[in-house]
Amino acid sequence: MKTLLISLMLMAALVLGGRWFYEYQLEQRLDGQAQALRRMGGELTYETVTLAPNGDIRVEDLQLRLPEYAEFLSIDRVRVHTGSLIGFHRVAFELYNKRLPEAMGLSIDGLRVSPGSAYYPSLIAPVTGTQSRFTTAGCGARSGFSARDLEPMGYTELVLDSDWHYQRTEGGMDLRAEVNTRQMHSLSTHLSLALQMPDRNLTRAGVALLGSRLRSLHLTYHDQGLAPRVMNFCQAETGLDASGFLARHLQAWQEAWNHQGLVAGEDMVDAYRQFLQQPDRWRVDIDPASPLPLGLLLGAAPERWLRQLELSVSVNEAPKVPVELRAIAGDAE
Repeated sequence: MKTLLISLMLMAALVLGGRWFYEYQLEQRLDGQAQALRRMGGELTYETVTLAPNGDIRVEDLQLRLPEYAEFLSIDRVRVHTGSLIGFHRVAFELYNKRLPEAMGLSIDGLRVSPGSAYYPSLIAPVTGTQSRFTTAGCGARSGFSARDLEPMGYTELVLDSDWHYQRTEGGMDLRAEVNTRQMHSLSTHLSLALQMPDRNLTRAGVALLGSRLRSLHLTYHDQGLAPRVMNFCQAETGLDASGFLARHLQAWQEAWNHQGLVAGEDMVDAYRQFLQQPDRWRVDIDPASPLPLGLLLGAAPERWLRQLELSVSVNEAPKVPVELRAIAGDAE
């Protein structure tokens, strides 16, 4: 029994000593990044760095100012997920040898920004969708909602939480992301790629990703108050009642697709109408007939790949139905 206790104490000392060593190394690296950012005209401060028993690296209470910006971004917590303490050691070893770890994750909790901030138009609005023609369709001549628009909707501060994870799979990679804008909405993405990268060399990871093929893409949206606030705000702006603005918005929403060179089929418009009448959740499943080159999706006109995709939509957890999104006939020639 005595021998067992001594062994356990030695193991605990090794684990705790290893954690202290790695925490010290992490602080040194983060301080080095802060100094590099300061030389470029930015600033980074934080409260603590810890290595948790579950293998998470946690950085608490960050204040970040990017170069050429006068304001700070406030972040409650940043976490790097490695799965366990053993997983942390494995990830550290892989990165030291410039190899892509088998799995890893990143969470950013409580990123706070005002809609009037200089960060909002370029960094935050694309994530929240509040600068999208689709969100503001029919609401006057707007191509996005300004801070002055968002304030009467109740959004004087935006708080974002995000999670990003990847996992190597047999012959590919799964990527999952969720961005939650509190009291607005959350959007979850699950992307499955066919990927050839046997040596997992970090320097060749970007090239390998561009050469990957799309297996499937699933998007899940959960409204937490944005849709009804937008509808109420735009009804007041246009002087229309609920049914009048709904019709106007749907027409302008279809025109926004046309502006992208695309036509939304009637089934897709009907699904969106159902969501607006009871805004809760929608899910879009995108499944290629066969794995589709990612480079083609990113670089080619939609008419070159749209016909190879099977699209289906589920509204408020109802059974999914196939929908059509096609290129405008003249653009396909």
